[in-house]
Amino acid sequence: MGKACRGQLVWIFAVWTAALTLGTSIIYLYFEESGMGILEMLLYGFAYYAAPIALLCLQGQSGWGSLRWGLLSQMAALIALAFLGGIWGALALALIGSAVFPLFWVPFNALWFTYKKGKNAIESAIYVGMGSFAGIFCPAIAGIIVVFWGFPALFLLSALLLVPGLVLLRGDCAPNEAAAINNSESLGEIAGLRTLIFMEGFGGMGTFILIPMITLGYFDEPLGFGMFFSAAGLLSIALSMVFAKMSDELGNRRGFLLFSSAGFGAGMALCSASYEPAAWFASVVVAMFFRNLFFPFSNAILVDRCGKLHPAMHGRELLLNAGRAMGALLAIGAYLLWGDLRLPLLIAGISLFAYGAVFEFFKKKKLGVGIVEAAIA
Repeated sequence: MGKACRGQLVWIFAVWTAALTLGTSIIYLYFEESGMGILEMLLYGFAYYAAPIALLCLQGQSGWGSLRWGLLSQMAALIALAFLGGIWGALALALIGSAVFPLFWVPFNALWFTYKKGKNAIESAIYVGMGSFAGIFCPAIAGIIVVFWGFPALFLLSALLLVPGLVLLRGDCAPNEAAAINNSESLGEIAGLRTLIFMEGFGGMGTFILIPMITLGYFDEPLGFGMFFSAAGLLSIALSMVFAKMSDELGNRRGFLLFSSAGFGAGMALCSASYEPAAWFASVVVAMFFRNLFFPFSNAILVDRCGKLHPAMHGRELLLNAGRAMGALLAIGAYLLWGDLRLPLLIAGISLFAYGAVFEFFKKKKLGVGIVEAAIA
C-alpha cells in the first residue's frame, strides 16, 4: 500500500473514530434516561459483543472494499437508534452495529499494519491514540449537543459524520482484490496468542461496559457525564505514545507488555474499590492510561509474528469478542446474584494481572519473544 493510500486510510479512521466516539461515548446515559435498567444495559453489552461472533464465523473474505459496508452498517445502526429509541434502538445498535467487526475492523486492522514494518508498537499507539484523542473532545461535545438538541440529534449527526469516510473510499485506493478468510486458518495464524487475546477481551470488558455504567452513579446529566470522560481521556493519552516509541527502539515488547498489563489490572482493581467521586475519577484515569499503554503492545506482538494479516486480524476479533461476551455474562451473573457491578470489575482487573503471568510463564518461549525482540532491535 502506497503512501497516498496510507494517508487515505488515516483520514478514514479519523472520520470513523470521531463519529463513533461522538455517537457512543455517553450511550449508557442515554439508555438510563430512556428507561433501561442495569440488567437491560448489561444484556445490551453482551449482545453487542456476542452477535459479531456469528458474523465473524461466516466471514469469507476481507479487503478494502469491505470498509464501505462497515461504514454503512454503522450509519444504519446509529440512524435506527435515533428513530427507534429505547430498548429497541439499543437492540438495533447491537445487531446492526455488530457487522462492523467483520466488515470494518478486520480489514482496517490488516491494512493499517501493512505500511510500516518494524514500527508495529508505534503504529499501534497511533491507532489507539487517535481513539484516545477523540475521547478528549467528543464526550464533552456530545454532552453539549444533547443539552441543546437531544440524543436523537446526536446519533443522526454521528451517522452524518461517516459520509466523508465513504467519499474517501472512492478512487485508486479501493482495489478489487480481497483476502480469503476461513476460521481454521485465522485461528492458526494466532496460535500461541489465542488464550492471551481471549483474556485481553475479557479484562477489557471492564472499560467498555462496567466503568461507564458505574459512572452513571456519579453523573446523571449529559454535560457532566461527557466532561468526566473527556477529562479522564486528556490525562491518560500522552505517555502511551512515548512508551510505544521506546518499545520499538528498544525492542522490549515483553517488559512493556508486563508493565502495562499489570498497571491496567491495578487500575481496574483500584476502580472497584473507589467510591468517593475524586477517588473514582483518579482510578479511572489510571485504568485508561494503562489501557492506552497495554493495547499497542498486545497488538504489536501479534503483528510481529503473524504471517497473513487479514486472517490474523479475523482470528483476533473472533477471540476478543468471545472474551468480551464472556466478561459481560460474568457481569450479568454477578448483578443477578449480588446486585453488584464492582465485583466483576475486580475480576476483570485480576484477569489482566493473570494475562502477564500467562504470558511470562506459559507463552513467552512458545511465541519466541526473545527472537522477535532481537530482530526488531
